[in-house]
Amino acid sequence: MAEDAKNLPAQAAPAPPAPTVGEIAVITDGKDITRGFVIPGWPLTPQDNILRARGGNYQIYEWVAQDDQVQSTFQQRRLAVVGREYEVEPGGDSALDRKAADSLKAQLDALDWNGVTDKMLWGVFYGYGIAECIWAADGGEVVLSGVKVRKQRRFRFNEKQEPVLITFGQPLGEALPERKFWHFRTGADNDDEPYGLGLAHWLYWPVFFKRNNLKFWLVACEKFGQPTAVGKYQPGATHEDQNRLLQATRAFATETGIIIPIGTEISLLETVKGAGADYVNLYDKMDAAISKVVLSQTMTTDDGASLSQAQVHADVAESVIDADDTLISASFRAGPATWLTEWNYPGAAVPIIRRRKPDPDLAPKADLDTKLFNLGWVRDDDSFRATYGDGYVRKQVQAPPPEDGADALPPGDPGAGGGGDAAKQGDGKDGGAAASFADPEDAPHPKAADQLAAQLGDANAATVEGWVAEFAALLRDAGSLEEARDRLLELHPKMAPAQFADVMGRAVLAGDLAGRAGAKTK
Repeated sequence: MAEDAKNLPAQAAPAPPAPTVGEIAVITDGKDITRGFVIPGWPLTPQDNILRARGGNYQIYEWVAQDDQVQSTFQQRRLAVVGREYEVEPGGDSALDRKAADSLKAQLDALDWNGVTDKMLWGVFYGYGIAECIWAADGGEVVLSGVKVRKQRRFRFNEKQEPVLITFGQPLGEALPERKFWHFRTGADNDDEPYGLGLAHWLYWPVFFKRNNLKFWLVACEKFGQPTAVGKYQPGATHEDQNRLLQATRAFATETGIIIPIGTEISLLETVKGAGADYVNLYDKMDAAISKVVLSQTMTTDDGASLSQAQVHADVAESVIDADDTLISASFRAGPATWLTEWNYPGAAVPIIRRRKPDPDLAPKADLDTKLFNLGWVRDDDSFRATYGDGYVRKQVQAPPPEDGADALPPGDPGAGGGGDAAKQGDGKDGGAAASFADPEDAPHPKAADQLAAQLGDANAATVEGWVAEFAALLRDAGSLEEARDRLLELHPKMAPAQFADVMGRAVLAGDLAGRAGAKTK
């Protein structure tokens, strides 16, 4: 039986179920239990619980935006984005792709793209942003002649999550034409909320507490900032006498005078007066909370504790800037940039809009590389590109002129013994050293010094290369900088400079003779 089972053909695996096309968990038809039944044609209500508690009116968030710390920090966040230079790159490699990118770049330059970006970034504050595209014809192309950023609360979203314009004539919303309004949403934790969830939602309570704290703080300052006048009247004084005394105390600028009978004492508890410091602490705490909500860190508005902490906060700030840039650029690319490309350059890839990060300060790294080069170390090509970026090529070093027997001075030349031996190699007039370093006919030539320098380098090449090899081996084998230093002192006596000095001496002599020859020709 077992043998027969082995010989049976294997059964085919069941086919996987076909994919279900379309959406199931829509927000209409009473399927969204978090929103309730949605009436077709009626605008959706924002799911923000703070707005819902106040009738869904975004004016409450305009009140939040009036706070000084909110304005300062959010302006810092917006300016950090528009402070970067924007660029438009082709979406592909074809000539049509490049043409579409060039056209879009020219239109953005004409639009004041930085100003548009700054206004649209308020969508991060409210949760969604919306702008109207002003189209125009330029020859045979459609161009974006303007972008008008509109007030967010003028618009609502219908059950299809499409924006509608709220007007006095149509309070339920006026339908908008396609490819006319550019909008985005941000901050919500799901795709069922077309209004997003802006920073204002998280800023409401810190601003609320801060303002109420400020109100009580001002009362405390008025109460404890100046002394209170106290008038004392005799027992049995009439009501009229008491009123006159009270008016006298109010003659003081404080207008907080009181009257008490003689023998009666009124004092203020010091704990109440000293509690004024709590107002300052609460005010600062709320400002710090606002900074954390808007900037995700506090060191750009408050003092930090260390360099490492500052670096962490700077990295967080860069991440926030990158996210805001991506939000604006990606939503514009999915909207107006796509529409323009399809209208004017059918088949072209949609251009990519992004803002370039500022170039880092490369001076310290270049200084370090210079010091390493002096020690015999250089970066390889991969490390160089990773550090300094692309756009660099190696400098082409011109090869020295070919040597001939008459002009070259090999390191082992028999005439290395000094001027007397060198003179035997020449014609008895200028000496062999001059003949070996420069042709007397070329001495007056302006490039004579260059020729001498090149020949000097060739003559000492072997000696210098040997020294460099010994240095490199020493640094490679040394376990520490201190060990390398000590071994350098040991290596120094072994580096015989006699041959090097001899070549240098003959080069100086040749230079002197070349100079004399040049002077005679003038």
